[in-house]
Order: sequence, then structure tokens, then C-alpha cells
Amino acid sequence: MYRNKKLGKLYRNDLENYLATKLPKALLLYGESDFFIRHYMKKVSALIKEQNPSIEIYAINSIDYEPDKILSLLEQDSLFGEPSLVILELESAILQKMRKKFKEEDIKLFLKALERHSANRLIIGLYGAKSDEASKYKRLSDTLLKAFHQSPMKEELTYARFFMPSVSESLGFLQISAQDLQIEINTHLLGALLEIDNNDLSIAHSDLQKFAILKRPINIEDVKELSSCAGDMDLQKLFEALFSRQNVLSVYQYLLKEGIKDLDILRGLERYFYQLFLFFAHIKTTGAVNATEVLGYAPPKTIIENYTKRALRLKELGYKQIFELFRLWHIQSMQGKKELGLLYLIKIQGYLR
Repeated sequence: MYRNKKLGKLYRNDLENYLATKLPKALLLYGESDFFIRHYMKKVSALIKEQNPSIEIYAINSIDYEPDKILSLLEQDSLFGEPSLVILELESAILQKMRKKFKEEDIKLFLKALERHSANRLIIGLYGAKSDEASKYKRLSDTLLKAFHQSPMKEELTYARFFMPSVSESLGFLQISAQDLQIEINTHLLGALLEIDNNDLSIAHSDLQKFAILKRPINIEDVKELSSCAGDMDLQKLFEALFSRQNVLSVYQYLLKEGIKDLDILRGLERYFYQLFLFFAHIKTTGAVNATEVLGYAPPKTIIENYTKRALRLKELGYKQIFELFRLWHIQSMQGKKELGLLYLIKIQGYLR
């Protein structure tokens, strides 16, 4: 990464140190960890809002990226005289597909506007380093970096690159988050949470927020019960088989051999399809997806996308039919019948579009 001594070469810890002393006029967040890009975008915008409660916040994504619109927001105050904070959440791949490219001149104009309007702020988050072609992402991030390096406001702007966190870094981040959320949980349990969530910090951090509602010391049973991947890590294989139209019966037999009871499989399916129905109903009612309203918390973006795609593979009648199958499965299970998945899973799969 190109280094400018006046601007500084910043990674996550460096950014934390920087934010402890001041807030930048312009901030660029990029790299391989979408989670940290999103986290610090929220953190810095909250700090700016806390410092200046009257500031107007404008969030703009890749689809809405229009240089002239962004420039106008940075060049003038709102009708009520409040300063502006423009947040650009940009996906490299989407910009490429839409043939909307970041031009070096655009970024220079954005930063130039901040020179003239000192109260305004700009945060840029560039996602997609893992999903986009490395060369394309690098060209785009280099364009942004070059503009930052050439700006005369070197003391008032900065950037940070985020790599995928190691296990120890993820654990340290969760410890700090637990303290901030006033959650009583020891390091051993945080490690268990991270392991259950397949070392995915994004999922583990979302799960950690669930523990805050308990308002008591967290134990291993809480971790097992509330973790997104706990208890249903193997069930995820069943969900995947159902929706990808794979051999669902072989996965079902595997779960039974692993010691998972037929009734527990049914309960996992009921819980999952109920969540899908909540997404389906919310989308049909509002025309949008708001995971926080549906689930009560915000899971990682990839999980939300998965819920959304699968939720729309059923119509309302399909959900009614599947819930009726669950009811019959439960009744027959209570009557002592076993391995009912052999009977019902193929029927469930048949309702999926």
C-alpha cells in the first residue's frame, strides 16, 4: 500500500488511535473485511453525529451514485443551515456492472468542496474486495487513495485498510464489544461463540448483541441456544439440500446417524420456515427488507440475502401447506412414529419454486 508520511498508513488499530484524538473531515474505509468497513462507518458517523447533533446525514449506495448530486451536498448546507455528512456505501462490482466509475477528478472535487465548507464531512466505504476481481478493486481503491494523498487537507482526512481478522483479533474485538454492551461473558465463552459461528466475526458479533437482553451473566447454554449456527449447523445442510433440490433424504439420514432426533429436526425446520415466512410477509407488506424489524436484530448481509431469496421461493399458499405438513409430522411423532422425515421432506421440497 502506498505510504504518505504526512497522511499516514492506517490499519484498524491505527484508526482507533486516530479516532481517540479527533474526527476526520473525510474518511476512506476499504479492504477485505466488509464487516469492519461497515462497523467503522457506523462508529465514525455516530461520533460525528454526537459531536454535531444538527448535522444532516445522507447515505448513498452504488446504485444511487451520482457525482453531481454528491458534490452539491458537499458544497452547500441544507435549507436549515445544518452541515452535511455524506456516507457513500459502494460495492465495487456494482459500480463496474452499472458502468458507473469513480473518476479521480470526482473524488478531488469532493475533497475540494470539503476545503471550502469546513463543517461538512465525507465517509466512503468500498466493499467487494473478496467478491470482485482483485485487479478491478485495486484500481478503484487506488484511485480513491491517490485523491486522498494529493489533497492539501492531509491533517484532516485519513483512511484505513481492513484485512480479514485472525481468530485472536476477532476474539479481542468481541471482548471490547461485550464490555461496551455491558454483557457479562468470559473469554472462554466468547471463544466458544466464535467457534460455533465458524470464526465468522460478522455472525458472532450479531449473536453477541442477542445476549444483551438477558441482563445476567452468560453461560454455555445461552451460547448454544442463541448462536445463529448453534444446534443447527448440521440442519443448515438440510436447508441447503431442500432449497438446492439435492438428495434431502441422504442428509436426513446423516442427521439421524449424528444423534439428532426426528422431533428436533422438525423443530429446526419449523423455526427456519417461520423466519422465512416473516421475511415473506414483511417484503409483501412493505416492499423492502428490514431484518431488524423481522428478527429483532441485524444479522450479516449474506444471511439477510439468503433469507430473502429463500423466502420468496414460496407463495402464501405454499407456506400454509408446509405448516400443515409440520402439524401432521408433529402429531404422528407424538403417536410414536419414527423417521417421519422420509415421508415429509420430499413433500416440502415439492412446494419450493
